[in-house]
Amino acid sequence: MNYSQIIECFGTDYIGVKGVCASENSGSGYWIHELPGFTNDFLNKLANNQTSFDAKAFVTEKSNFAIKEVVNDLFIKLQEYNLFNTSNSLYQTTVGKYTERWQPISLVQRTLKIKIIACSSRFTQVYIPYIDFLFNSTGTFNFRIKEGVYSKEFVVNATADKIIRVNVDYSAFSFINFSSQKNEIVIELDDPANALACNNSEFECCGQYNSSNDLRLESYSNDVQMSPNSFGMSFAILNRCAYEPFICSINKEMGRAVLYKTGMVILEELLMTNRISGVTLQRREDKEALKIDWEEDYERILLSLSRSLFNTYKTFKHPCVNCQTAAYLPSRS
Repeated sequence: MNYSQIIECFGTDYIGVKGVCASENSGSGYWIHELPGFTNDFLNKLANNQTSFDAKAFVTEKSNFAIKEVVNDLFIKLQEYNLFNTSNSLYQTTVGKYTERWQPISLVQRTLKIKIIACSSRFTQVYIPYIDFLFNSTGTFNFRIKEGVYSKEFVVNATADKIIRVNVDYSAFSFINFSSQKNEIVIELDDPANALACNNSEFECCGQYNSSNDLRLESYSNDVQMSPNSFGMSFAILNRCAYEPFICSINKEMGRAVLYKTGMVILEELLMTNRISGVTLQRREDKEALKIDWEEDYERILLSLSRSLFNTYKTFKHPCVNCQTAAYLPSRS
């Protein structure tokens, strides 16, 4: 599971902090002070004997950890429901086909782009495991995979007339903006001397692909759209069931669970360090009792959330949803 992508889509300041900085924000609509028994003394005592303590950054760090914990706990609950199939690949295709025909080098600088346009879904994710390159010349070439504001850089150490494979292991970020009806991923390569073995007129050399309702590709040279071709690149595209986009689509519903888990993480740190004093709570036993209360509330919140998701999606028709075999969890207290 890609936790960095999940945390990205939850956004900054997911659990808010009041009264410690001028800028106050809560991405989830929940504030750490909403927890029964939580006061700023919790944060003040952690700040003791430290030259620099950023309460907002501290809560963000703990809430990011809490998000991972809640995601795992919810995943276990949903597995018990047998609701989602996250191991299924809906389709796989390869773009680009190499033959014995290549093109001579032309001293024309260009930026090549292949845009991958796929239908978005809260249950699926576009995945590119690798990209193959065929160059006419030996050298180092830069390319990047871009998606919205995100960009991941790669380097190709090329040998003339030899296919070079780069394992990119790229999973789409596009589910962060779930309101979008499509994912757009761009493979962009700086080709300083038209060194790629296939130019835009060699459609046979560069390979063909089949457009469908799920996937469409567009080719550009210096931002001018060309007839479809892969410019001497060949790569696999998978559209697969994934847990991450679904979690990102329900991040608001997870806010209360993350709030309680964040409080539990902070309280655990207080209990495990020597920075506790009687000002926070009168006795250590009180803190432990409070932690138990939060844990019990958290379990109830998580169970309620999982049941709600089951009721919402149990009849949802999608290859990634096991609507045929989904079943209720037994009642738990």
